Amino acid sequence: MSSLCGPATLFYCLLIDYPKLYRQAVADLWKDGKTTINNLKIEPSARAKNPKDLFNERSQLRISAVDWMTLASLRDSANNIMTYGSPFDQAAGITLPVDIIDWFKKAGYRHVDTFILDTPTNIIKINGYQNDPNYHVISLINSGFISRQSLPTVNHPNHWVVWTDQLRNSDSSSIRSDIKPSDAIKLKLFTWGEIARSLKSDLTFSEFQKYHFQAIVVGK
Repeated sequence: MSSLCGPATLFYCLLIDYPKLYRQAVADLWKDGKTTINNLKIEPSARAKNPKDLFNERSQLRISAVDWMTLASLRDSANNIMTYGSPFDQAAGITLPVDIIDWFKKAGYRHVDTFILDTPTNIIKINGYQNDPNYHVISLINSGFISRQSLPTVNHPNHWVVWTDQLRNSDSSSIRSDIKPSDAIKLKLFTWGEIARSLKSDLTFSEFQKYHFQAIVVGK
């Protein structure tokens, strides 16, 4: 458990596109406690390097050591006021859209587009980007529509994910401009360490529109 979903989107894309940069960043953080990925400087505080609550009461890691070293280091380096030194530091772990765009640009990506409205026309455009390996779609969502529990009644953006497939109709066909709000849709995402996490079964397009807040497209 942690609130490091924002940094996870960057490192997931780096691992796919630039594995040497990813490996070098891990090696630098391990040896020197800091690293630079193109123009993105990562130098965590002493609190992030010596975290609290990394192990649970059974001495099991709450987050893998490599993930903590990379994700927490990035989150902590970008914080001006609060340090990030525990998986329970929810406020200090919040990542805003401006942070996502800034990190990707400094790491060497291009900010291509941002979509706020989930109109059928915009979804078709997003799917076009997703179908091209030179682009990544990163979304800010309410995590409730990918959890195993019922849809939340309180709806607010609280989780970052990376698309690993297009948004599709329930029969796996491409979304068209005449999609209806009641039509069932499906989507696979990178989140919580899973590369192909699915949305809830039988989620409708209108429910997707409700719980999906923003899509940011970056390009190599």
